[in-house]
Amino acid sequence: MLAPDDRQLLLSHLQPPPGLRLRHAVGTTFTLDLEAALLAPLAAATRILNDASKRHPIAILEALRSSVDKIDIFFQNGYLAAPAAYAKLNAFLERSLHPVRPPKPGYLFHPKVWMLEFSSLDDDEPMKYRLIVATRNLTSSVSWDVMVALDGEPGTRPLASNRPLAALIRALPGLAHDTLQPERAARIATLAEAVRRINWDQTVGVDELAFHAFGIDGEPVNPDFSGSKGLIISPFVSLRGLERVAADMKTLDVVSRTDQLAQILPADLDALQAQLFVVRPDAGLNPEETGSDPTPDPEDQDQVAATAPGVLLDGLHAKIIVTERASKAHFFTGSLNTTDNAFTGNVEFLLEIVGARKEYGVDAILHKDGMGGILEPFARPDVEPAAADEQDLALDAELSRLTELHLACTLTGARDRIRAEITSAEPVALDAAFTAKLSMAGVNGRSIALLGGEAVAGHIPGLSVEDVTSWAVLTVEDHRSQTRTTLVKMRLIGDDSERLDAVMASQIDSTEKFLALLRLLLAEDADSITQELGADMDGSGFFEFGQMLGQGLFEGLVRGLAAKPEALHTITDLIEQLRKRGAEDVIPPGLLELWPAFLEAGARLEGARS
Repeated sequence: MLAPDDRQLLLSHLQPPPGLRLRHAVGTTFTLDLEAALLAPLAAATRILNDASKRHPIAILEALRSSVDKIDIFFQNGYLAAPAAYAKLNAFLERSLHPVRPPKPGYLFHPKVWMLEFSSLDDDEPMKYRLIVATRNLTSSVSWDVMVALDGEPGTRPLASNRPLAALIRALPGLAHDTLQPERAARIATLAEAVRRINWDQTVGVDELAFHAFGIDGEPVNPDFSGSKGLIISPFVSLRGLERVAADMKTLDVVSRTDQLAQILPADLDALQAQLFVVRPDAGLNPEETGSDPTPDPEDQDQVAATAPGVLLDGLHAKIIVTERASKAHFFTGSLNTTDNAFTGNVEFLLEIVGARKEYGVDAILHKDGMGGILEPFARPDVEPAAADEQDLALDAELSRLTELHLACTLTGARDRIRAEITSAEPVALDAAFTAKLSMAGVNGRSIALLGGEAVAGHIPGLSVEDVTSWAVLTVEDHRSQTRTTLVKMRLIGDDSERLDAVMASQIDSTEKFLALLRLLLAEDADSITQELGADMDGSGFFEFGQMLGQGLFEGLVRGLAAKPEALHTITDLIEQLRKRGAEDVIPPGLLELWPAFLEAGARLEGARS
């Protein structure tokens, strides 16, 4: 149970099972970065290679184009990391990412779940469902964490045990900082209703499953932590949180971080009568294989290396509560840290597994061949941990306060002469000790200063259609010249309906890339095409395909469009955007002349089918 070398990747669980395709995915996280947000569309579109170095850029482009309208990710407003270099492809994520306002001021939106709905390739079988409950955020950091995946099928009646999970999903559109598109909100409501009826697959050794959703209005939550023997694993703890969970536990083991345990007075820790442990500093596996720069997770300030199985893990992010009653163990995992705020105001989610002690009990988890093998007793440091810098806290608070602005970006002009007028619905509550500015993500050297007591009012001229994005970079600076930065979302007014088509066309700068995208759009088995592209990054595979110009390309187009007529409109839009860019030279010779015939044939085929 929880063997340290048993590594699971989120990507593998997001991928549709064989013979199925993604119909809808809803994910939640506290913090988010754009690179990690790509995981879901990449996994949904194809069983894409886990090795990022072999992900062909055109495969990524088509994965984004075809999948993002099926995906909704909710995260805490103000906790979307601003990338060092903004990629224009991130425009495809705009409709899928939704900042959230926690219901209670000063608390967090903190759940870490994925609810996935799959359909058969020909839509002739019942839906399949997968729930992923994780303990870490959707970021590129790697730490000691826990992930549970449950598969299920639709049943005939609502189950009371599914109510908390359905309630969380149903509440998400109402928590969003800005109003969701009606069709997205309706689709999420439909998924929440379907969740109520899911029968989860039976797992050997599991007697019962239960869900607990914290911080959702109208949803009572009172998990039972009583028992003869208990275990708490939590990267963040507070005395009141520990007391709340351990109140009815007769014996207790606690695993946390040294700095967290050290902040609690020795007498208070002694009163818990618990054995205290921390993860050993040398607990990471195969550190010589990492080859990565450490990347901090905002929720876990330990430095962690971002990569795959078999590499160094550092920093505790697992969140587990175990209590033993009678012959059974109750194993809780999810987003909840053992802190007072987690129970009194945060939005959190826990999965409870009831099973045999030998599988889910305290001794099973702390066995020397399991997690116990990477632990050591807590030793209070000689020097008390430094308190958080008050000036840093004030800077963080100022940034958080400014993310509450409701921003709009009004676009005028066309093509390469677009003017963006950025405004806010309310005045800026900026403390005189700080300065702040806004800029459009990816547009360097042009920013708008924010003035305290005045609504945001500024413009950015001279944008191309591909420059436009709903992401704005918000930066706050204090008197020390220390800064904090995050991405915030603006409501676009007057957006060009062809903007994403233009972004796609901007990435097609060679005939080889045009042909690669054509293959993906027309392929009945996009997985195999993606694998071919990924395995042949030197471009030699394109040469072979390029020989089809004049000897099979057009026959292939006819066959492909007959099998996938919906691709006709996408290819037509791409050709039109390339023409507008003056980039017709990337289109294979002869295709432009013959394309009207393809359009006519497609119209006839569509008429015959209707």
